[in-house]
Amino acid sequence: MVKLMVEYELINCIRLDDSVLQVELIPDDLKKQILNAEMDRIKETIPVINEGLDKAFNEDEIIIIIKEPREHKIQNSKQSMFLVSETGKIIGEEVYDEEELEELHNRSDVYFLSKNFVTYKNVGLNNSEKQFFKITEVTSDLILDQDLTEFVDSITVAVPSTNSDHIIKEYYNYSPDEEIITAVIGFKPKM
Repeated sequence: MVKLMVEYELINCIRLDDSVLQVELIPDDLKKQILNAEMDRIKETIPVINEGLDKAFNEDEIIIIIKEPREHKIQNSKQSMFLVSETGKIIGEEVYDEEELEELHNRSDVYFLSKNFVTYKNVGLNNSEKQFFKITEVTSDLILDQDLTEFVDSITVAVPSTNSDHIIKEYYNYSPDEEIITAVIGFKPKM
């Protein structure tokens, strides 16, 4: 099946951002590679479930964005990654709010896995309770300095897992270690 090439106002707007290196409708072969990589993450010792990517892939159209990192107002974006138990207890989460991070640094029941990812020591888990990482959708301001909702009827912005990030970078001839941002945006065009 041949996919018709359609120009969308959303894509044209994203192209105007000088930090964007690549933006296009996702090629079918890349979509398949990403889906396979995400399925493999579910089989890991601590599974990674990328709900945001799943939701983006269920939109009408899907685009890939690769861009240079830039300072954004991340603290206003909602968290996208959590470490949760099978009963729904939050064991760890991303935190971007500077005041909250400062408070967490002063707590003895918090352990920082990275600059912005904290785990809580006193959650009260059963030893047999399974844990998994959950990645949710993010707001578009995490990726770009603009609100993209005006161009679409619905939009889902997803951050790929590390494996999918590497696949996207290699697909577009970037090194997996290159300090660039990849994102997947699913959307329903305005009618």
